[in-house]
Amino acid sequence: MKLYYFTILLCSALGLLASCDKFLEESSQDELVPTTTKEFNELLMGSGYPLLSGASVGDPPMNTLTTLMDDDVDGIAPRSSTSARTASYRWAFTWQPDYYSTYMNAANTSGANPWASFYNRILGCNIALKYADGSTGDVQDKDYLKGQAYVLRAYYYFQLVNLYGWPYNDANHPPETALGVPLLLSPDLQDATQGRNTVAEVYAQIKQDLDAGIALLEISAVDGGAFRINASAAHLLASRVYLYMEDWASAKLHATQVIERRPTLLNLNGYTVDAASNRVIVSTANPETLWIFGITTEVQSGDLATNTTMFTLSESLASSYTSTDLRWNTYLRKTTGRYLYSAIKWASRSAPGKSWRVAEAYLNRAEANIMAQLSGAGGDLAAALADLNLLRKNRLASASYQPVNFTDAEQALLFCREERRRELCFEDQRWFDLRRYGMPVLEHLWFEPEATRYTLQQGDPAYVLPIPDNVLLNNNQLTQNILAPQRSGTAQ
Repeated sequence: MKLYYFTILLCSALGLLASCDKFLEESSQDELVPTTTKEFNELLMGSGYPLLSGASVGDPPMNTLTTLMDDDVDGIAPRSSTSARTASYRWAFTWQPDYYSTYMNAANTSGANPWASFYNRILGCNIALKYADGSTGDVQDKDYLKGQAYVLRAYYYFQLVNLYGWPYNDANHPPETALGVPLLLSPDLQDATQGRNTVAEVYAQIKQDLDAGIALLEISAVDGGAFRINASAAHLLASRVYLYMEDWASAKLHATQVIERRPTLLNLNGYTVDAASNRVIVSTANPETLWIFGITTEVQSGDLATNTTMFTLSESLASSYTSTDLRWNTYLRKTTGRYLYSAIKWASRSAPGKSWRVAEAYLNRAEANIMAQLSGAGGDLAAALADLNLLRKNRLASASYQPVNFTDAEQALLFCREERRRELCFEDQRWFDLRRYGMPVLEHLWFEPEATRYTLQQGDPAYVLPIPDNVLLNNNQLTQNILAPQRSGTAQ
């Protein structure tokens, strides 16, 4: 199967300009073409899932660019090295419009081209969906294979549309007319070059894929373990999608499905981090883990965590933790006198880098209840506070824990958003959250070597990433996003 995997990955690496149909349909003399459902399931793991080991240049879902661009990190001091890698950080960190040409040509290109990364994985999902029914295997395994592929494809399109399209809830760019990304739903060559679908069309496909995937995963009832998509993880993704769409009832419904199946939260009281024994947050040992994926050998959880002379935790995030918040020393670590997000959440830089956890379901449901009440859609502030307080009870020191009790829904919403930031820091969610919160003003400090302050304006075009130049060259049906002007900093 190794030759087959290489051929698939090569096809996808060419920017979806080659079809794998002929290879799949013809019989190989050395019988390397998959024919059984089990073999297609293995293929999906290799080319449809995020990589779990080995080199991962540009592989999703680490989204290194978004971590460089959000407000959870800031500059700390001049970096002694003048390497291309250091320079590559600057272009994304200061929201420059031409960072693709600079960042992708630098020494480190990990996560620099999420367009190619996610479409590569979508190709793997499309192959599984096209050939699953014709493979040799029982119905249960075919349902499981297709269920995973549908949910993974929904996730990748959710990532893509939130990187390259305006937020779904942006009144200035209605989703019915704002451009999203092309919907490529088969591995066929003739479908590989097409124009961009609207944001609304992409979200409609995401919902359709989630509905299909959830139904198939629940019917199959196959337990593939924490490294495979399961029904609970699919419901969590659905709750996130509906939260972005401001469909509060559906967000609450899917979050409740997760919580009813997997209610347990990790209690940090008495919890000691021990990477050697896998006692970390992103791990299969964490009872909250629904799905674990990706690797840490990328900028987001690796290089930035060790570049203590370059980046630090932003003051706004650091100051949001109270002295009794156990996440402060469990999710974060202190290095050379400054706090930085670190490998404490992970076992090591060769371990899985990301996970979806039950904690998010409580946060999603709380936000949906608060927003429903604010919009007059039958929310439940008391239920929202119960979810937030249950999470906090497992995160704050027991001796000093006090539940929060808001009577004003607006204040409760602000608190819920801050709690979300504290809980999910550096897990690929903050940049997307900032977009749906209205794309606020952000500031980053960079040393050149003198201190220089860069500003991202309210609703700035840089909140939507430019489509890579090579993608535009290969597909003349695509139109580029509006580019922000070259950004100049202010000396401090």
